[in-house]
Amino acid sequence: TSRNKILQWHIRRSIPPARHKVSMLDGRGRPMFTSKPGARTGSKWDNDVTWPYCFYSPSGKVQGKLIYANYGRPQDFRTLDKMGVDTANAVVLIRYGKISRGRKMREATKRGASAVVLYNDPADVNVNMTYHVFPATWWLPGDDVEHGNIRTTSDDALRVPLEDMDLPTIPCHPVGYDDARVLIQNLEGEQVPDDWKGDLGLTYHVGSNKPGALYGPVEVDVQNKLQNRRVFNVFATLKGVIEPDRVVLVGNHRDAIAYGALDPGSGTAVMLEMARVFAQLAKDGWEPRRSVMFCSWAAEEFGLIGSTEWVEEKRRWLSDHAVAYLNLDTVLQGNYSFDMSATPSLKAAGIRAAHKIPDPHQPNQTVFDTWKQRIMDERSPGLPWVRRPVSFTDLQPFVHLAGVPVTHSRYSFVEQNGVLIYPIRNYPLYHSVYDTMRLARMMDPDWAASKAVTATVGELARDLADSLLLPLSVRDYALDVLDHLNGGPLEEVAEELNLSAASLQSACEGFLQAAEMVQDKINNLNILNPFEIRQINDKLMQFEKEFLDPAERTHLILIYGSNSKPSLNKEELSKLTVALKAATAVLKT
Repeated sequence: TSRNKILQWHIRRSIPPARHKVSMLDGRGRPMFTSKPGARTGSKWDNDVTWPYCFYSPSGKVQGKLIYANYGRPQDFRTLDKMGVDTANAVVLIRYGKISRGRKMREATKRGASAVVLYNDPADVNVNMTYHVFPATWWLPGDDVEHGNIRTTSDDALRVPLEDMDLPTIPCHPVGYDDARVLIQNLEGEQVPDDWKGDLGLTYHVGSNKPGALYGPVEVDVQNKLQNRRVFNVFATLKGVIEPDRVVLVGNHRDAIAYGALDPGSGTAVMLEMARVFAQLAKDGWEPRRSVMFCSWAAEEFGLIGSTEWVEEKRRWLSDHAVAYLNLDTVLQGNYSFDMSATPSLKAAGIRAAHKIPDPHQPNQTVFDTWKQRIMDERSPGLPWVRRPVSFTDLQPFVHLAGVPVTHSRYSFVEQNGVLIYPIRNYPLYHSVYDTMRLARMMDPDWAASKAVTATVGELARDLADSLLLPLSVRDYALDVLDHLNGGPLEEVAEELNLSAASLQSACEGFLQAAEMVQDKINNLNILNPFEIRQINDKLMQFEKEFLDPAERTHLILIYGSNSKPSLNKEELSKLTVALKAATAVLKT
């Protein structure tokens, strides 16, 4: 049987009632240059697309000297300090990449900036400044730019008082690289370090604290407003017949920046096809052991609001019933190779699923075969690299708030003669008005890659729903924790804080021993005894939740934190040791 449900939330979202702009002023305060309004595709739906803006930027019209700050990282601002460049009351020009928009804003605000202007440098979105841009290729034209949320948290529901919302305090606006070129070519001051240079075809300067000889101040004009809106999460559940209270969740968000053919459309198409196939299998007689729930999230682009609100409300239910969450956001980022990020407990299950699916482009090979060839795990020859979970997509609340195992699957990068030649952070038209069906057909003309993701994630979901024993590996999780410790970030942190890592090492080793005991028990389990099966599955579902820190509201998981890195202070290392011991106790009971 199946059930459908629509749940409603009230949120605050940020919208631009008027076009925002960045202007260079002359000595009399008159505009010498004003940024373009943003691109249009020529579609009849263009009037429904908002102009470029940064979500949750405060309104304001501010002026200041222009300073170029590279990626806006802490080390970039330290470099400006060494160069004697003061960012107080400055308009800071920052390129996208390396860190999130929210962290760029936070660093600029800490340094006293009056406003931030974001742009995509051609080095990241039009490599070698080819003139063949979209629609001829996938490279971003200079008239559009990445739009997006500039907050660092997801507490956007109306239940949070406005004064308690962690909102940015200085205006921010994104511009295309055509406009950024005009701004940068008028900068004075010292030339930038070599690793700050982009591909605008000019000499990059950092700007000067002195009054400009070429122009007056730069003005940033932002007119955002907060608007109360209803949003809806949509769910469809195929009920299991033996363990209906155990649920495999599959999800993607539904909202988009502009047209959103790849983000989120490519993932939504895969999820809907999976739901259709599973429904047909059920009609044909398939009876999954456990339930499968398909989730369509609202308001992801405004800070993961739909998924986060639901996870916060259902945290206790998820603790008792959730087997795993399989995320499908932007499954087309390229056509080079299948690519997966996962919590370590799901790594083996993901690889096993890829073994069973034919490769969409290479005859007589599987998805696994090409995956391991093109994205190899250098530590484990013969296996593909399974990345650790990323933040800022809807899997984040599941892993960080609820301790639910997660995966994120996609095709990534670009193949040219079988070689990956563009080391870029994302597909170049990400969050732009050009993310259209024309781009989707360019990336996956016969939908073969999309079908491969559908089949691979579908097989993984079926395995999680049907297997007598849950295909979750506590041993892989323990090995990954040890990998963090031995010569990895945790050991570096312990040395930096002048701490002994002995207790943490002991806890990690105890965790691995307990994991090995569980694996031995699984290998010798009486599969005819349903009580033993239930008991071991309970342990497999619960151990990961022991790494949650109940003292924190967000980013509770202690192993990876909000950026897939361990925590960086003595207190958190101590908490991690306690969590490892608690997880070990769960496995030993």
